[in-house]
Amino acid sequence: MANRIPLRKIVIAGALGAVAIVLGATRLGFIPWVLGPGLELTVMGVPVIIGAVLEGPVVGIAVGAIFGAFSMIQDTSGLFKNPLTALLPRMLIGLVAWLAYLPFAKRLPRVGAAVAGVAGSLTNTVFVLGSLALLYPKAVSFDLAIKVGITNGFMEAAIAAVLTVAVVALWLGLEKKGGTAKLADEDK
Repeated sequence: MANRIPLRKIVIAGALGAVAIVLGATRLGFIPWVLGPGLELTVMGVPVIIGAVLEGPVVGIAVGAIFGAFSMIQDTSGLFKNPLTALLPRMLIGLVAWLAYLPFAKRLPRVGAAVAGVAGSLTNTVFVLGSLALLYPKAVSFDLAIKVGITNGFMEAAIAAVLTVAVVALWLGLEKKGGTAKLADEDK
């Protein structure tokens, strides 16, 4: 079967999806932000970015779908019950992160990981806030979306870049030293 997804990709997507859920359920994926009470930086998209960088767009999109579905289930505001605000933006994180990493993958993987971290995080910021402002303008005005995007978006992107580089460098270093699991021998 030429179109089957390798077991390694399924396992990694599930594991990183679980990490995204744990980050949300435990609130470890939210960093308190000094700009005001109730403002938080989110790093919940980082597992999506890492999945895309390490295993490609299918894994990135799958982890993004898990993250988005969890957002829909967890939502109490009603703003994230809509797949256009919760699911689609999170799936796009994986696609955009992979596309951003691709030009750097062979020669500069750490630079690529940083670029993917920034691109994936900003994708989440722009598409979530943009869809909220378009679909729920009474709750989230464009002015508010822009303000939150600027105050949180760039710091979240920087954090995502650092975390993505750290995890990807560690993973690629382990693979080079032969620290791969048996699943890694399966066709990618």
